[in-house]
Amino acid sequence: MKILSYLFVLVTFSSVAEVNRAWWVVYIYEPKSSSFLEYSASEIHRDIILIDIYTCNSMKYFTPDQCGEIKRNNAQFEIHGDFNKDGGGEVWNVGIAKFKNGNFAHTVIVRNKATNKIEQVLTVENKKPKFAILSEYKGSINLFFCMECGDFAKIVWNGNKWVLKWPEPYG
Repeated sequence: MKILSYLFVLVTFSSVAEVNRAWWVVYIYEPKSSSFLEYSASEIHRDIILIDIYTCNSMKYFTPDQCGEIKRNNAQFEIHGDFNKDGGGEVWNVGIAKFKNGNFAHTVIVRNKATNKIEQVLTVENKKPKFAILSEYKGSINLFFCMECGDFAKIVWNGNKWVLKWPEPYG
């Protein structure tokens, strides 16, 4: 009887833990658009066939409660600044893209603020179309793949282009 009770508690706890997972851990959104602004998906990146840039301006991607949580975590889907210090300024957007090979990618688009021209596209490939946000901290940009769980990459200027710098893994 004790073994049966223990299994019941274990199964119940496991089910409750699954139900109480944060929405951003299990968030899935498949891109549906073939363009962003005036650019076609293939102009953004030669291997991209679909792309959607996240926003809280409509309920297409997120509910008002989800957008509130994103804001409370000091995260954004669009950031403006001159992070490479060239005097021009950039507009940063984050979203999800689908590649020709069927995989998905967190996608960061860096545009020139004055001309709206895409300067660079950063991608982090995934098997599933998951959640990502941008966060500005002390003049630098971070790409978070999960709020409140530490899974992120710093986006740094190497003097020539933007690169993703992965911090030491938690141990």
